[in-house]
Amino acid sequence: PQQPQQQPQQQPPPQRGTSSPPGATAGGKVPWGSLVATAMDPKGSRELQQLLPKLSKGQLARARDELAPHMHALSRHTFGNYLVSKLAPLAPMHAALAAAFRGRVVELLCHAQGSRVVQAFLAAAAPADAEALVSELDGRVVECALDTYGSWGVCV
Repeated sequence: PQQPQQQPQQQPPPQRGTSSPPGATAGGKVPWGSLVATAMDPKGSRELQQLLPKLSKGQLARARDELAPHMHALSRHTFGNYLVSKLAPLAPMHAALAAAFRGRVVELLCHAQGSRVVQAFLAAAAPADAEALVSELDGRVVECALDTYGSWGVCV
């Protein structure tokens, strides 16, 4: 007697637009070790913006430590700046953000994405941190005010 032939199982075709970028969050899991790459991806940045503020204090400290060396670059990045702006109100991030911006306030204020990030941080920072960063504008207010993006930050 002949055995019935088994039909080969067909795999469904991959759906377009559903592939995740390297390091993207899957099911709300933090992509430790690739937070920077994820923040620079449009979808990854949005996912991290939703995920990071919900982390425990320990996880947030871990994220801060991973992101801190890259905060300045992320502040100027097309997608990363949104994540940094979202982190600005989180107190555990303040020291890392202040360090990333120190000595670079004028440069960041005169940058499309950087201006948004500095404004978010100044609105959330402790008065001493805000004053220290604003003091970098001494003698440079006119320069910033005449710049398209800098003028936004001078108004803050």
